[in-house]
Amino acid sequence: GWVEVTNQVGETILPEDSYTTIIKFVAGANATGTVWADDFMFYGRTGWAGQNWNTQVGVPTGWFYWLPPAGGNDGQLSDGYQRTKITSETAYHGLYSLKFENLDGTHDGFVGTRKYPLKSGAGKQIKKESYDITELADVNPGDVLRVSVWIKAEGLYPDSVAAVGDQWSIAITPIFHDKIGNNAGWGEIWASDIPLVFPHVTNFDWTQYYVDVPVHENAVSFHVRLHPLGRFRGTVWFDQLEIRKINPTDVNDKEMIPVTYNLFQNYPNPFNPSTTISYSIPEQAVVKIKIYDILGTEIKTLINMEQYAGVYNIYWNGDNNYGVKISSGTYIYRIEAGNFVQSKKMILLK
Repeated sequence: GWVEVTNQVGETILPEDSYTTIIKFVAGANATGTVWADDFMFYGRTGWAGQNWNTQVGVPTGWFYWLPPAGGNDGQLSDGYQRTKITSETAYHGLYSLKFENLDGTHDGFVGTRKYPLKSGAGKQIKKESYDITELADVNPGDVLRVSVWIKAEGLYPDSVAAVGDQWSIAITPIFHDKIGNNAGWGEIWASDIPLVFPHVTNFDWTQYYVDVPVHENAVSFHVRLHPLGRFRGTVWFDQLEIRKINPTDVNDKEMIPVTYNLFQNYPNPFNPSTTISYSIPEQAVVKIKIYDILGTEIKTLINMEQYAGVYNIYWNGDNNYGVKISSGTYIYRIEAGNFVQSKKMILLK
């Protein structure tokens, strides 16, 4: 079966002027049988590590893990990040996605791209509608980059938001640099962990989120991190990361909004005496949310108003339009927003 093969800390020491490392997996001339190798990973006393998982997930090569320091700054894969992996369990596009699972109690961690030049595509023909970070072209200070990713989640803890102050501590982190190249140094000039606004639910299916970031003065390169922080509880999958240059007039007031309509399952369900219904709208629209009994009789109008794009959570305490508490049973809640209409069931259990 699969076994881990590793050397010891300090066994391999790079020369001071080293800037390239080549690892070979070699079968000798007299080797017999069949051997598989997977998950090549490199980490060292500075806490950095690397792995090219992304060729399976449809995004460019050159990704790396950050492993939390321990003791003498030796990255420790056993500190929660063995649960960061490529999986075929689910995917939005293709066969694979990137999975983070239950990092609560460890340290901040991420999977990020390497630095890519903002003008790397200048002067060459770019594939139409390509949003690959390796094909950024003619990006200048003051331009706006949109970083988007599809996310699926299970086993979330909505009540943890009140304790930590953000949405389950999942973020997209864009970073600009004034340097590029292996020997030029890090050169970070701007970075921000931008928390994602998840719906108030334990689970949701593939949903697209994005952040808009202006390109900073003196920036010559750019990289992105998919960034669950150390307080994260639950499981998330990431897929189809895209970076594109957009018209500044297309920038939304909110830093982070969904790009699809969604009505999420209420939480908790079954419930007593109250529950929360979450929904997302990608554009300004008149939103109506009503509750019906199983026979189709209207019980309660929760909202009927125009709203801006965003993720919303609405509270219902189990009363009808006259303020009277309703009885146990199965109820239907329905959203109408623009041309989007969807209904779901929920159970009041006293």
